[in-house]
Amino acid sequence: MSMIETEVRDRYGRRYRVGPRDRDVLGYSRAWVLAAGWFAMLAVSANQYGYGVLAPRLAQSHGWALTPMLWGLALWGACHSLTTGALLWLRPRMRIAPGPATAVGAALCASGLLALGHIGIPVLALTGYGVLSGIGTGLVYRTCLATVTGWYPDRPVRVAAVSGAFAYGSIPLVLVGATVSDLPVAVDKVAFGMLVAVLASAAVTRRRTGGRRTSIRVGGPWTGPSSTAAGATTAR
Repeated sequence: MSMIETEVRDRYGRRYRVGPRDRDVLGYSRAWVLAAGWFAMLAVSANQYGYGVLAPRLAQSHGWALTPMLWGLALWGACHSLTTGALLWLRPRMRIAPGPATAVGAALCASGLLALGHIGIPVLALTGYGVLSGIGTGLVYRTCLATVTGWYPDRPVRVAAVSGAFAYGSIPLVLVGATVSDLPVAVDKVAFGMLVAVLASAAVTRRRTGGRRTSIRVGGPWTGPSSTAAGATTAR
């Protein structure tokens, strides 16, 4: 069945597609994409905030000094920032699908954590963590935010909730670290749990290709979603 779309523009230059509902495009509610983005951000954030939880145990277990551990975190931040910026530029030009991008990011994040737990040479372990986890986290972070924003241009609070989930990542590491005495085993559990969670999220994460019906007055101020409509979807 063909889907008819109409593109309209508001006074601020933003474009909207008025056409098929989310269930027509996805086969399920856009709420699944929101939940998947939130869950993936929650899981993958262990790579940043969880690093602070692991740092004392890593230093004690491997006999590492504080300085190389700080350099590892700095390398992670640089790779994360470069990846999010590059993906922002490449995504509309190369039409990178969110599902595969999220899955690749999950594999890189897990590999980076495993490098921390199993490689005893500081340069190799921290470089593996900084590069692999930094790129992987950047892929998941940017993909989740861009995808959820595309489906919820009319619900900025929900997009903010997905972004906020990135701050909860230290919680599972605190729980695992408090109950598992063997550091490699603790890292393995966290890496495996994160990989499964993000891959499950990637399975339902799809880019918006159509919009949902709304009330928009073309040529005047944007009226926003009507009380009986679910809101339009911003065209990229």
